Amino acid sequence: MGLWITLRQDRETSFFRQHLLNMISESIKGDCLVLASGYFSEDMEFSPPPQGYSISEDKLAEEIQKNKKIQEIWVIGAKDSSKKFHNFCNYLDIKWGKNVQRFEIEKKNWHAKIAMKLITSPENGEKIPVCAIIGSSNLTRPAYGIASEKPRKEIPNFYNFNHECDVLIFVNDGFIQNDSINSLSPFFPGFEKQAIGSIYFKDIPEGTSELDQLNDLWHKIKEGVLLIRK
Repeated sequence: MGLWITLRQDRETSFFRQHLLNMISESIKGDCLVLASGYFSEDMEFSPPPQGYSISEDKLAEEIQKNKKIQEIWVIGAKDSSKKFHNFCNYLDIKWGKNVQRFEIEKKNWHAKIAMKLITSPENGEKIPVCAIIGSSNLTRPAYGIASEKPRKEIPNFYNFNHECDVLIFVNDGFIQNDSINSLSPFFPGFEKQAIGSIYFKDIPEGTSELDQLNDLWHKIKEGVLLIRK
């Protein structure tokens, strides 16, 4: 088990983007994906043709679509714009081929940034967290977008970015059996280099384990949100 704390420092590299796309992929065990954000950069409209930025179209929906093992997706939000939240869900519905589960809280003031992958236990059907990213980063272009990727030529000021700080919490069993630092680098490029802006703690020797913390977070999420009935 371990933590990786990252700080974005330039427009070319988004640790949040790298970690999220790799977490979604088949490289990481899991069949349930939770995406929670205070804000969504999703200007996808189906008519007329879209002119703004779509985070879904910027490789996110593509990665979800490629991983056939994902059977359940929760989307939780949003603080400011119900329209962009539902645009995001609608687009994932189409690209994934199934309906995501939409959740909100009663006062519509959700502001937590959480991405989590879980695996369903074959013994009792309980979902067990494997990996989570805890923000600052929202599902937005300034947090997720990078200068080398411009999915739409119409995007203005695409090179702007936010200095986001995120924590990757992981259970090694969700990746591979060997828990060495180098063994994780195929899933999270640059891990073995201990690059500026990233700090790795292999283990927390005392207190509550990362798995206990992720389980507690998962249960608090389930207890606090309301399913949106379409």
